[in-house]
Amino acid sequence: PGWMMLAPVLFMAWTVVNAHYPALFVGGVLFFLGFAQSTVHFHTHIDFKPSLLVGSFLAGLVMYGGCRVGGLHQSWGLWASCR
Repeated sequence: PGWMMLAPVLFMAWTVVNAHYPALFVGGVLFFLGFAQSTVHFHTHIDFKPSLLVGSFLAGLVMYGGCRVGGLHQSWGLWASCR
């Protein structure tokens, strides 16, 4: 159905617009998970494992990388901001 194709696009737009408001962001993601679970007969299985692995990797870079990842910052031209 058409509404089933439009719903994920609206959820993505909601997520992008509310990316800086954690309560709205998490609420939207949880609402999407509930929506996906309640409309499972309209779509195929949603695999969250790759997304969670990428998200965990990026969160690790942000939390533990900092200026210790010299080569990465050097290639981005951000080395001066880490000194």
